[in-house]
Amino acid sequence: MMIREFLLTVSAMAVISCSGVPEGNNDEDLTAKAAAEYAVPLRPGGVDGSPFWNIHSTRFTYAPAFDFSVVDGAVTYRFRVTHENGEEYVFEAESPIESLSSVWNDVAPGNVTLIVEGLDAEGKVKGVAGERRFVRAYPFVANEEVPARGYREAALKACLYVHNMPAVQNWKTSKVPDMSYPYNAYVCKIIGATVRTECLLARELPHLKDDAMAIALNAAEYLVMMAQAEKTVLEGWPPTYGVAPDDTDSHPAKVARLNAGKMMVLEASVPGEAYLDLYDATGDEVWKERARTIARTFGKIQNQDGSWPTRIDRYTGTRIGQTNAYPGHILRFLRRCVEQYQMTEAQATIDKAEQYISEIAMKAFDLTGQFEDSLYDVLEPYSNLTNFTGSPYADYLLTKKDPTEEDVRNAMDLIRLSEDQFVHWDYPADSLGFKDRVTPCVNEQYMFEVPIDASTADVCDGYLSLYEYNKDPLALAKATALLNALTRAQDPVTGQMPTSLQYTGGRDQNAEDFWLNCSWWSAKALLRLDSILNNDK
Repeated sequence: MMIREFLLTVSAMAVISCSGVPEGNNDEDLTAKAAAEYAVPLRPGGVDGSPFWNIHSTRFTYAPAFDFSVVDGAVTYRFRVTHENGEEYVFEAESPIESLSSVWNDVAPGNVTLIVEGLDAEGKVKGVAGERRFVRAYPFVANEEVPARGYREAALKACLYVHNMPAVQNWKTSKVPDMSYPYNAYVCKIIGATVRTECLLARELPHLKDDAMAIALNAAEYLVMMAQAEKTVLEGWPPTYGVAPDDTDSHPAKVARLNAGKMMVLEASVPGEAYLDLYDATGDEVWKERARTIARTFGKIQNQDGSWPTRIDRYTGTRIGQTNAYPGHILRFLRRCVEQYQMTEAQATIDKAEQYISEIAMKAFDLTGQFEDSLYDVLEPYSNLTNFTGSPYADYLLTKKDPTEEDVRNAMDLIRLSEDQFVHWDYPADSLGFKDRVTPCVNEQYMFEVPIDASTADVCDGYLSLYEYNKDPLALAKATALLNALTRAQDPVTGQMPTSLQYTGGRDQNAEDFWLNCSWWSAKALLRLDSILNNDK
């Protein structure tokens, strides 16, 4: 049986056995299918050597299991789940690390307290194995909600907003950034995304091609000017952190100054992708060769085990901190180099990285955050999980030409983790009946529990890849619901796609709170959904 067929069969059986209804595409069936999947624990610790990755987790969509202790003299364990509304759910199991699957779909969304007690043969309490407080997250509920506007229209409006920003228009006549937009201090991420946005507009809106290409080329020339010189350790890599004015107290400026001598390894993939976009737009071989140089440097600094450090010294390439990068974005760039531009020398780098992830990273399941605006170089394992590491690699695995069964299994786990920990299908209202965010939405990371538009796009990449792989209607429904929310959050007049989907009152997302790179990822996801739906007609 083919892998695709196997997964579809298992999924259908799960729905039939757990919900009593067959799989289908209507709202009721999709909601039942989601509920059946939520009852299956996600990589429960203590099973097949899996670690307890959820030691710092505070919310769950999938039935959790916890690292509770064995109680001396206990022959069984009583699990008592108490909801904030007073309802209790009690069951017994042979192990203190049993998951909550048996009662999970009976527990309403809200605050929950779990106490597990060890019982002797006579049913007397011998001790407490563990206690945990957490949020039972809202489950996915399918509905017929429609987008505020077409997905293509929403995507192009978002890109046009970026295009018309004064700091972006500056690139038409200047080859240095306008630092009135402080995020230009993040050179790879922001200026690379500027190039990619303008290349997209030049392709999709021919009447803007000349202006868009002028912006893209000048911004790209700045990346080249700032890049590490030939024969240096990080040859061809523009800096993660650029020159920021000393007379500003903006957060990006502070971070750039404090990290001036550091590099985020995965960020170099952004200008690499931008150079390839420019090559596609212009046919100028110089841009392809600059992308090749970035790819070669990834190979040169790769560790023997196939990993890369998250952060390195800008000049020596030496490791800073102990965490390794989760290289989904890097691998997507390198695969593009190989498959679209015949840079076959990058395949060895890809193979080593895949082996590292398979043999080490996926077994650890520590999806640690990798954000350039963080000042943390040392983090406790599992203390700052994020969707940003898992979903891109899931997308990468599912879009391989011939993914293995292991590839698919790992991708599914990464997609589920992203939903479990970061997707808010709904959110409780305050005493007046108001919510503080657009829902559904996706939080960025543990250390920044704010719903971000790019996090929505990130998670949707995983869902859409799963749908394209096996035509899972639930994956498509989840992606559609999330992207519909983005269209509702978008300013219908200006086209601005707000970075934060949380209502904070009075925040000006034209300056400190608007990340244009996030808008790029949102637009890309919206265009991808539009293409999928049109191809399915």
